[in-house]
Amino acid sequence: MDLIKILKNNQIFRGLNDEELQEIAKICYEKEFSNGSIIFDEDSSGTGMYILVKGQVDIQMNMGIETELATVHVIKEGEVFGELSLVDKAPRSATTKAAGDSIAFILESEKFENLCRTNAHIGFVVMKNIAEIVSARLRETNIKYTESLIWERLSSDSNE
Repeated sequence: MDLIKILKNNQIFRGLNDEELQEIAKICYEKEFSNGSIIFDEDSSGTGMYILVKGQVDIQMNMGIETELATVHVIKEGEVFGELSLVDKAPRSATTKAAGDSIAFILESEKFENLCRTNAHIGFVVMKNIAEIVSARLRETNIKYTESLIWERLSSDSNE
């Protein structure tokens, strides 16, 4: 698998040159996941980001009803997940489960931090891209939250 090509086509690594992408590829390692296996659990410690190169991964969140998990997002080949672990050491916000036999490259947070100490440009670009992604997700969440409040208000007004 051509990890450099996958990195080049991913928004998190946009703006890095081939040499910088090669530096990132050098510190990644490949891992296989069988269908249905849990890659990481919600609230587990975040130790790295995953770059999916084969298969599909379901992002699932606890719905607060016993142990029921709901799929809130599907990761497809070429996409990343667990990227917030490159920013902080906070617990994972969701559970990830392989939906079919899958292969991912893992970029460990500690190795990435060490790389950024020797090449600050890589760290700046990746963190800026992650910030843009998180910002877009937050805006989308705010819109959905506002819409739900409006629907709740309209619903309660119509019941009066």
